[in-house]
Order: sequence, then C-alpha cells, then structure tokens
Amino acid sequence: MIDLSEEAFLLIVVICIILSIVLIEIVFVILYRIVSTIVDVKNKNYYSKVEELLNELVFDDEQNYISKAVKNYVEKQNVILKKFNNIDNTSNPNFRKAIQKVILKFHKNVSGSVSEELRKIYIALRLSKDSVLKINSNKWMLKVEGIIELTQLNIKIPLTTLKILINHKNEIVRQEAIFAVVKFYNVFEKNGDNSYNGYNDIKFNLFGYLEYELSEWQQIKLINTISQIKFDVIPDFSKWLNSENKSVKVLFIKLIVQYNQYESIPILITLLEEKDEKILKQTILALGELEGVFAVNKLIELYSVLNPENRIDIIKSLGKIGTDNVVTFLIEKFSETIDDTVKLIILESIKTIDEKQIDTIRIKHNDEKTNLMIKHLYKNENVA
Repeated sequence: MIDLSEEAFLLIVVICIILSIVLIEIVFVILYRIVSTIVDVKNKNYYSKVEELLNELVFDDEQNYISKAVKNYVEKQNVILKKFNNIDNTSNPNFRKAIQKVILKFHKNVSGSVSEELRKIYIALRLSKDSVLKINSNKWMLKVEGIIELTQLNIKIPLTTLKILINHKNEIVRQEAIFAVVKFYNVFEKNGDNSYNGYNDIKFNLFGYLEYELSEWQQIKLINTISQIKFDVIPDFSKWLNSENKSVKVLFIKLIVQYNQYESIPILITLLEEKDEKILKQTILALGELEGVFAVNKLIELYSVLNPENRIDIIKSLGKIGTDNVVTFLIEKFSETIDDTVKLIILESIKTIDEKQIDTIRIKHNDEKTNLMIKHLYKNENVA
C-alpha cells in the first residue's frame, strides 16, 4: 500500500477538483452549442414558415383571408391567430420575434393596401404591445427598437410618452422620438365641417420642450421628413423662432426658406441682432434665399462689425437680393478688400446682379491680379 504524505494527498485532491471543473466546462460548452444549434434551426424554420404564411395572407388573392374571406374585425383577428398558432404558440417569445422581424422586413418593401394588411396582422398578433414594452424598457437600445417598429408600421405612440423621450439622455432615443412626433401628429385640427379650428400645433409645439441641441445631420433629416408631409395648410414656421433652444431656431429658419415664407422676412431681420453665430449665419443666408430687399440696409450696416465668415455670407446674400445700392456697396468693398478669396466672391455676386459692372471693375483696377480673377470668373464660359 502506497503511503502518501498529507501534502501529496491534498495536491491530488486539488488536481481532481481542477479536472472536474474543466470537464464540467467542456460539457457545458458542448451542450450550449448543441442547444444553440437546435434553437437556430428551429428559428430558421420559424422564419421560413412565417414568410410562407404571410405570402398567403397578404399576397395570395385566392387565400387572402384578411381582406376578402373575413370582413368582421374580430373574426379577422381570430383567423390570423389560428393560422399562426398552427405553426407554434404565438406566446412563444422566439416565435413572436420571428413573426415581428418578417413583418417588418416585408413592410419595408411594400406600400398601399399590402402595407396596411401587414399593419393589421401586427396589431392582431398584439406585437404592438411588445413594441410598447420595449419603449418602456430601461435599456435605450430596446427603446429605439420599439419606437422604430411602431413608427414604421404607422402605429401612433402616445404624445405623453414622446414628450418624455425627446429629452432622453441617449441621443438616438431622442432622435427617433422626434421623428415619430413629426410623422404622427398633425399641425391643424379640423372641425366637423372640415373647416380649420386654427392652430393645434401639436407636431411642432413639442420642439418647445426640447432641451438638447439638434445636430446638423438631424436637422437635415427632419427637414427631409417634414418636406414629405402633405399639409392641408402649411404652418407659419416663424411662430417657433422664439424658442430658447438655439438649434430649434436654426431648424425653423431653414423651414421658412424651404417653404418660401416671404412674410417672415421682417421677423428674420430682427434675428440679425442675434449673438449666436449659428443663428446669425442661418438668418443671413435665409434673407438671401428669400431675396429680402428690406434687409439690404441692415446687412450693409452689419458688414463692418461682423467676422470674416459672416461677411462672406452677407456678400453671397446681397448677390441674390441684387439692388442698385448693393452693386455700389460691393464695388466699394472690392476696392477695400485685400483677401483674394473674398474679392472673387464679391465678383461672383456682382456678376449675378449686373454683369456689365464687371467691366467697370476691370477698367477701374486694370491690374494683372484683377484680370486673372475675372478670367477665373468666366473660366467655364467663352467670355473675357
């Protein structure tokens, strides 16, 4: 019989324990992979069967149980539930996830009545409640998913919820909530006789509660989204120029230009007193785009006190407004300016207003640098 010391015995025990732990881990990994493979196969099977059923319910004219075979809404829901339950229990989380993903995928690629049928199926299966649960989750990624799902399927999110989400600490949550507001809520409220009850302003009033700054990219996307709205009556965007949020002011200045709201020019002129660089820049550019003749004197007055970038913006805007005193002012500034880049921008504005004045400058200065600038001005034309 082998006589083991106490130390040797303990060493053997430790080695056995370690080997047991390693063996357990190996078995666990193998089992995990087996289970994952089974789940993946089952999920792929879900996706395949859901796609097949949706094609039958929505796209097959002979088997379209939603729009043709059943007219009663409750019966429609029962038909839908029964057909999906034939695949698996619709309370199964993995099955619900598969249905949701396939509906959203199909919905992205269709429109009109087919889009509406997919929306009805989503609601009938109570998947919209799953999306609401995501929105109420503490995880920002789930909140984003829930907002996107309901927004895509045109299922309205409560205004009280969006009012909170537009100021969420996560930028992506805020962004999706703002787009949902723009998509879902109308600006005007109709009376029973289809006449308008004045401003309801739900859609844009929510911007008044926005505490965070909108990025340049978000503004571009918002303007693009808003431009796709078919307004019964286009709102007066100057109403929101009193916002305390500087980026909101900039956004609505851009919208004033987008919708050619010339009646807002007097209000824009007052914004030339703004100290914020972004607001001032956007105001100067907007007055040029709207050809605000009444802003000319103020722009000329501000030219000498503003920074070089603002001066360039003023030159460009004055070129679009184009009055006689503007030409005189620009010719004067061409003589005073030593920056060649600014001189060239001045020439471009003068050319836009009164091309004949280019000859006036050529004759007045008659130097090599000026002639080269004028030649550059006409580089794409067979002139000069």
